[in-house]
Amino acid sequence: MVKFLVTGMVVIGQLFLLSPVMAQTLQFDIAGFKVEGNTLLTEAQIQQTLAPFVGPGREMAEINKAVEALRLAYREAGYPVVQVFPPEQTSSANQIVLKVIEGKVKSVTVVGNTAYDSDNIRASLPPLKEGTSPQVNRLEAAIALANENSAKQVGVNFQAGTQPGDLDAKINVSEELVSKYFVTADNTGSRTTGYTRTGLGFQHANLFNLDHVLTMQYLTSPEYVDKIASYSVGYRIPFYDLGLALDLLGAYSDTEVVNTTTPAGQMNFTGQGVMLAARLNQALPTIGDIRHKLIYGIEYKDFSNDGTINGAAPGGTWGSVSAQPLSLAYAAQVARPTFQASGSAGFYANLPGGHSGSDSDYTAARNGSEPDWNLWRLNGSIGIPLPQDWQTRVTVSAQITEDLLIPGEQFGAGGATSVRGYNERVTSGDEGITTNFEIYTPELSQYLTLPGSQLRALAFWDVGVVAKNGTLLANEKRSQSLASFGVGLRFNYMKNLNAKFDFGWVQQDIVSSDSPPKPLGERNDVRAHFSLSYVFNPF
Repeated sequence: MVKFLVTGMVVIGQLFLLSPVMAQTLQFDIAGFKVEGNTLLTEAQIQQTLAPFVGPGREMAEINKAVEALRLAYREAGYPVVQVFPPEQTSSANQIVLKVIEGKVKSVTVVGNTAYDSDNIRASLPPLKEGTSPQVNRLEAAIALANENSAKQVGVNFQAGTQPGDLDAKINVSEELVSKYFVTADNTGSRTTGYTRTGLGFQHANLFNLDHVLTMQYLTSPEYVDKIASYSVGYRIPFYDLGLALDLLGAYSDTEVVNTTTPAGQMNFTGQGVMLAARLNQALPTIGDIRHKLIYGIEYKDFSNDGTINGAAPGGTWGSVSAQPLSLAYAAQVARPTFQASGSAGFYANLPGGHSGSDSDYTAARNGSEPDWNLWRLNGSIGIPLPQDWQTRVTVSAQITEDLLIPGEQFGAGGATSVRGYNERVTSGDEGITTNFEIYTPELSQYLTLPGSQLRALAFWDVGVVAKNGTLLANEKRSQSLASFGVGLRFNYMKNLNAKFDFGWVQQDIVSSDSPPKPLGERNDVRAHFSLSYVFNPF
């Protein structure tokens, strides 16, 4: 975040310190404007801005309007700390001179950092340099990229220096554990593989003092430790000078659903096999208070030949099949006192061919599917604070396609992060949408007498629908709807312990594609969802 404690000023030169009567009656011609001291705007930008104030029969008010228009042009270009004023005029050719004093950074100080040295902090904000005028949109984008590091957050304040046009910048830093371990537990498994999942992970957020982030995680089922396991690794490389960050991801799993932590966020991997991915994040200049970026990706997924995933054709087993989609996604977020919102839209197009990626491989995986599929994935959320510390939140996730997808690329519904009350990914389809409506109570931690803790209760209503394209097989449904409501708790302690508990009541029956169909969720079924995570560094 950037804060300016100085503002641009308008200084009226001696020629224009006229009485109100003279200001109202004096008229003169303006042949043009000459701007002195500008280095930030092009001459074309300046003349286009000032053109409306050129002409015969002008009054003093036109000069003030021209000054304000030029100041606004600087502000819209991302330079809010610029002084514009008309000095005493000496020209007799009806040429009005405007003087510009551009705010430039005189000094930069870093405060609040202990684990990260000042060189590291400065390197993560390349637009902030002594002797330059800070371009706010680029600086905000750099701050957003730097703050994607899980162990540090930065903000910049500017104050007026001792000389006109001088700016003193202060970078405020807040830090968390740079090197940390984490343990997780939840019940996102299934009856056949064990409902409980436990995990152990490690993350280092500043390798080589370059903000490289390494994350590794191992997950298993306590009920089937010798049979169920998944491994994931993520590595993030920021290129601050270019406004880019590269995420490299890899996972191996023989479980039905993997929810694993990576430097790029939560990665959901369905099916048995291997996943490799590379994603390039490009921070875009901010638009007002909107922070946004583009994400270019390529993935490789190889689903093994001995798995069964809900949503496949009856019998559900298939030969080995792979996918290697290219993707382009746009993500944005905005935080205001009245609401906080975020969203993303991504287009994925599979590259046919490769290992297990032929037409016959896809036909074996699902009759009618083809390797040249494409789809859209959409996500969004909005949180609104309510009076007396109540809060409400709405999240939406959707997938759109006209193609018949292999099971691993289908949209799954049901579970702790989808429609609660149902088992994880209880049903799936080529297309689908889920929506979660939540309302949170005011802070309840005062009743715990546990300093450093936060506790809120919530009520929720979840809905979803999935649909399949193409010709249906026997007992398959074109679409299935899910709905539930329930209550839950959110607890965290000292940023180390996080706990989520939800109890969902199913409101919509759904069945399998088996013959005869089997119930996958019946009205008034109750299911509890929990997840625990604990972060620590024993050294």
